[in-house]
Amino acid sequence: MVIKADSKRKLENLIEELESIRGRGTELVSIYCPHDYELTEIVNQLREEEAEAGNIKSKRTRKNVQSALSKMVDHLKEFKRTPDNGLAVFCGNVSEREGKTDIKLWDIEPFKEIEIKLYRCGKEFKLGPLKEMLEEGAEYGMIVMDTRNADLGILKGKKVVPKQHISSIVPGKSKPGGQSAARFERVREGLLEDYLKDVGEAVKQVFNTDELKGFIVGGPGPIKEKFIDDDYLSKKLRDNIVAVKGTSYTGNQGFQELLSKSREELRETELKEEKDLIQEVFDRLRENGKVSYGVDKVVKSLEMGAAEKIIVSEDLDIEKVIASCDCGYKKEEITDGFDLESCPECGENLNIEEKSIFDVFEVMAENTGATVEVVSTDTSEGEQLYKMGGVAAFLRFRIE
Repeated sequence: MVIKADSKRKLENLIEELESIRGRGTELVSIYCPHDYELTEIVNQLREEEAEAGNIKSKRTRKNVQSALSKMVDHLKEFKRTPDNGLAVFCGNVSEREGKTDIKLWDIEPFKEIEIKLYRCGKEFKLGPLKEMLEEGAEYGMIVMDTRNADLGILKGKKVVPKQHISSIVPGKSKPGGQSAARFERVREGLLEDYLKDVGEAVKQVFNTDELKGFIVGGPGPIKEKFIDDDYLSKKLRDNIVAVKGTSYTGNQGFQELLSKSREELRETELKEEKDLIQEVFDRLRENGKVSYGVDKVVKSLEMGAAEKIIVSEDLDIEKVIASCDCGYKKEEITDGFDLESCPECGENLNIEEKSIFDVFEVMAENTGATVEVVSTDTSEGEQLYKMGGVAAFLRFRIE
């Protein structure tokens, strides 16, 4: 069964679990398979690796690697197709006791598409591609340009993905000999106009504005301002420009320079969404009452199916604790500290299960068609929400 890491929180928990595991030798196996890649090809590669593992000198490491690869092959053969977002599989000996073997397997479909095919065997699981997904927040369009070149890309977290390069035949401002200055300038202006139209058309083709949070534009000289101010871009795109910065370069160097100079504006854009979301909590409290706040009230609204959207502070540090005993005693409590260790009815030790409050909200929201938004305390609004109990819910209808 695939573990669907369909939220950042779930993926973070899985990464934390996998990071805690260390192999005594190079016996922990990691594979990544993109959604458009056949799992049968991965299975064939693992069989080859299993045969190659017979050359490992250490008997213990050889046995653990071959056992892990065999388990992965048997598991992957159960799939009819590659999951929509691809598949990451991790397998290896997790026993902490010397000489003991406990081969465990995780298969994960993350909330974003896996874009690489990778096989790795080491003392640690290869988790970089999953961690990059956590770093990727909202996506922004990037345009760096001068009169000779324009480059379009998409910013995904810290990573810039180049999309298209456009070159111009616009000459420099120095006219060739024998040509009148006026005629040369007319020709140059015409070529510049055609070039800017080409860039504007490329922007329409490359960027899906509905999927991007905004745009940042940069480049040497004033041509970027002309491109923005004249009619080469739609009003919708111009309204979504987050920052315009002068850079020394176009191309990949220009992308990196533009990103470096725009970090403050990008951060402010992210925080503005959080501020607007939390401000709506306060507005609803004042205007129509279709909001609840505090853990108990939000849980109640979810249980009633009244909650439409949950806004929860990332600093909220409480858990749902389920304490049970073989005698039949059971208690569930949402708390920031559970100190009951023995059963109040028979005195035996309790079985304790702890669940993150984020996971509790996500499961309840999924069951009732609500959504969950996690916000920071980096703004005064976020700090105020935290002081109000750390969580609020927009309601479909008012409840007492």
